[in-house]
Amino acid sequence: MENNFACRICNGSFSGRATQPQEINGWVAQVCSVCGPIGYSREAWDDFDRILGGEKNRLNRAALSHLLSNADREGAQKHYFLTSEQLTAGRDTLTLPTPPIQRLNFIRIIGDHLVREGKEFVQEANTVARVGSFSNDAFAALYEQMKQKGLIIASKTAPRRDAFADTEVWYPGFDLTLEGWELYESGKRGKEAGHYGFVALQFGQPELNTFLAAVTPGILEETGYPLKDVLKFQRAGIIDNIMRDQIRNAAFVVADLTHGNKGAYW
Repeated sequence: MENNFACRICNGSFSGRATQPQEINGWVAQVCSVCGPIGYSREAWDDFDRILGGEKNRLNRAALSHLLSNADREGAQKHYFLTSEQLTAGRDTLTLPTPPIQRLNFIRIIGDHLVREGKEFVQEANTVARVGSFSNDAFAALYEQMKQKGLIIASKTAPRRDAFADTEVWYPGFDLTLEGWELYESGKRGKEAGHYGFVALQFGQPELNTFLAAVTPGILEETGYPLKDVLKFQRAGIIDNIMRDQIRNAAFVVADLTHGNKGAYW
C-alpha cells in the first residue's frame, strides 16, 4: 500500500506519512505515522477542513494530533473513530499545551524511555506531536532552550526503521542531565502543573452539566484558574487519553462522586 498521502488531521505538518484512505462500511480509514490509525465518518472526512476551519485550523489540527499521538493503543481498539458531530462539539476544547508543559512532556517521554529501556531515547515520527509543539520549528526552538537550560543532552543520531517509507530514517537521540532527572521526578510527584483546573464527573447528567457550565467556570476563573472538562469529547473515542493528559498537567482536579463513576474515582 502506498504511504505517501497527507493525513487528514496533521496534514503532514510533522513530516509524517499516511496511508491511502480506504472506505470500509461507510467509514474512511487512514493510518498516519504521527496520529496513528483513525476512522472517520464520511461526513467528518468530507467536511474536516470546514469543521476545523477558520483562523485556528492549523492550531486545531496540531492539538488533535497531540491528543491522538499520545493515545494508548495497546488494547483491542486500534482505531479511534471521529464523527462530524464530535469534531464540531470538541473543536473549541482543542488547545496545545503551553511551552512549560511541552518541556515537561518531552522530559517525561525521554525519562520514561530511559527507565523502561535503559538507553537513550531516539526521536520517533510522532515525538513532536506527543510533546505538543505546533510545528517542527517550534519543537526545535523548545529543544534549544532546554539544552541551554541544561536539562537534556543531544546524543548521536541513530537509524530507525520507517515502516511507512520502508527505509531507515536517521533521528537524533536524547538523554537527560541530572537537572533533567530532577524535573522528571518532580513531575512524577505532581509538583509541576499547568495553570488550570480539571473536572471529572458522570456523563449524561443534565443537572451536573448545567451547574458546571453556569457556575464553576466563573468562580474558578476569578481565582485565575480556568476549568477544563471532557464533556465535548465524551464520545470521540479518545476520552481516556484526554483525561490522562489533562489530569496529569492540572493544578487541581474537581471530582464529582455522586454517581459512583469509576473514571471520577480514578
